[in-house]
Amino acid sequence: MSSTSEALSLDKLQAELKQLKAENKALMADNPKRLKTQIKRLQDDNRSKNAELNQLKSRLKKAQQESTEKDSFLDEMSDSLNTLKVLEKPHWESEDKSWAVYLELDKDGKEAEQPDFNLRLVDRKTGGAKMPHMDEGKDGKPVLSWPRMRTIPKDVKVVIENLVEL
Repeated sequence: MSSTSEALSLDKLQAELKQLKAENKALMADNPKRLKTQIKRLQDDNRSKNAELNQLKSRLKKAQQESTEKDSFLDEMSDSLNTLKVLEKPHWESEDKSWAVYLELDKDGKEAEQPDFNLRLVDRKTGGAKMPHMDEGKDGKPVLSWPRMRTIPKDVKVVIENLVEL
């Protein structure tokens, strides 16, 4: 009988040992060192992902800024080309070809019902280009304000005033 009781206690001890091993395994899984290592690894992963995200954000910002700069450069080039097109052929020239008047549609007034026009007055002898401006006169009517240039001949002023009245 002692062998059966020994066998039973051996079986009991083996079952208990098996149970203790399972508990030990479960406790090993919850081991604080392992958890700390896992937390540290996750934090490192998080830091590297944040660094990568910040780098991507800065690249995106730089790309958007370059795109904006390109767009503004293209707009400036378009405006310059439009101005050059206006300067290809004068709207009016004096008989001696010393003065020329160019008309240009105001870029800011495209949406208006009646767009504004800019007059560009060019003195071909000196190469100066000025724009006469419309001011409000004493009686409330619009009056041309002449730019400072060499003396503008009366016939040139008359032609420009007639263009403005149109």
